[in-house]
Amino acid sequence: MVVSDKAASEKEKDKPAVNKGLIKPVRGSEKRPKKQSPVLFSIVLLIVIILSVMAYFLYYLPTSEEPAKGSQLTEETSFPVPVEAEGAASVEDEELIDVEPELIPEEETITPSQETSTEIQSSTGTLYAVNEPGERPAYHIIVGSVPNESLARQEAEKFLIQGKDIWMLIPQGDTKNYRLSVGSYSTFGAASSALEEAKAELDDSIWILKY
Repeated sequence: MVVSDKAASEKEKDKPAVNKGLIKPVRGSEKRPKKQSPVLFSIVLLIVIILSVMAYFLYYLPTSEEPAKGSQLTEETSFPVPVEAEGAASVEDEELIDVEPELIPEEETITPSQETSTEIQSSTGTLYAVNEPGERPAYHIIVGSVPNESLARQEAEKFLIQGKDIWMLIPQGDTKNYRLSVGSYSTFGAASSALEEAKAELDDSIWILKY
């Protein structure tokens, strides 16, 4: 028995120690999950802030600016109305001012349609102011031609003092001078005969005018 136990113990010694000789797998340090919740929270918060800023600029500001723009438009459209009215009134006043001086000479001038000649009695001779030619033209013996009525009347006075009748022919058409005539005749022959007598008495520079 002793020998068998001894042999058994030796066999057991020769067997490899399973539990002792085996290398136990060493468990590495377990990886702990990273703390990602603060990062996600910050990203979400940043997105919310960006969206709120975009919503402010896209929706809130345009709605708040629209009433201000509307009030500016109403103010801009309301101001020119009285200015235009004042401008129209001033234009009407200017037109009235321009028209009023034009009425003054019309009242003073003698219209040709009212009468063809005006008789002005002098102490010796008679002055006839002929405003326009008659239905039948007359032949005048012209003794003077002056640029205005004042000079024409002064020249006519010289002949009136001598007892001669004078016809003052008012300018017509392109003619600007006032003509003084010492005789008015219905035919050219009668005017030619009178012209020769007038030249002998007055001057050779006188001539006949059909008016």
